[in-house]
Amino acid sequence: MTSNEPEPTKTNRRRLLRNLGVAGLAATGLGASAVTGRTETAPASNGSEGVQTTDLTPANGAAEKAEKAFINNVTLVESTDGDRRAVRVDGTAVIPVEYDVQVDAQRGTYSIPELDVLGGELNVIKPGEVGTQSTVGTNATSQIYDLTVQATTHDGAECKLCRTTHMLEWYYHTNYDATIIDNRGVDGRAWENTCDPADLTTWYEDYNKFTDRSEGSSECFSQAEGQYYCDNWHKNDKRTWSWHEVGITGHSNGTSDYYGTGDHTGEDGDALHMHVKVV
Repeated sequence: MTSNEPEPTKTNRRRLLRNLGVAGLAATGLGASAVTGRTETAPASNGSEGVQTTDLTPANGAAEKAEKAFINNVTLVESTDGDRRAVRVDGTAVIPVEYDVQVDAQRGTYSIPELDVLGGELNVIKPGEVGTQSTVGTNATSQIYDLTVQATTHDGAECKLCRTTHMLEWYYHTNYDATIIDNRGVDGRAWENTCDPADLTTWYEDYNKFTDRSEGSSECFSQAEGQYYCDNWHKNDKRTWSWHEVGITGHSNGTSDYYGTGDHTGEDGDALHMHVKVV
């Protein structure tokens, strides 16, 4: 389901939707998908537990890929009781890119088995060009910038199972010296996994929603999350959960940073990993 704030839609947003093929982002309202007869309780939110964080080091070849993708840090976030384990990736949005992140918790390392530098450019001012693309109109606002980040759960065969898409548009208002959110959207999607005919699984969307926003002089911030589940993953007797959180920081000069977090729990949750797309 989709949640959008009732804010104006701009031309660059239509371009973004066309490129991504995410028609659902144009809708409004917040809801939850239909659920099956299972009554298992979803895991508590990460923020409700004591957690410990570990900065992971790149495995062989991962450092070069992380540099190409402008990944700044990969962190393992674990609950103190050991029941929850999430992976968070922090990056700078410089080029359109998508990549896989897989973690070896015992060794404290991460790998990037798949990296695809996409064509085109982001709608941001590139480093070294700050201010050259900003145009101030009669309403004393600069151009509108946008960024979309997708967090997708993949299995070991790289089949996509569920996805959370978070979009942010922002601009800098010179009269108020404020970086303002113009529009934002969150969209969730779940698939029936048909990659392996002998192991068909069906994923469902539990919810997706905004969880935070802020606006200041030099930057604005938006955060969203989505949760999904499957009742027939592998052993077909317990529920498997997938949770994504995506945060985007838009700066007054048009540059932006982001993070994506993937948390996979329940039956064979360790067999899942996160795929990130930045456009």
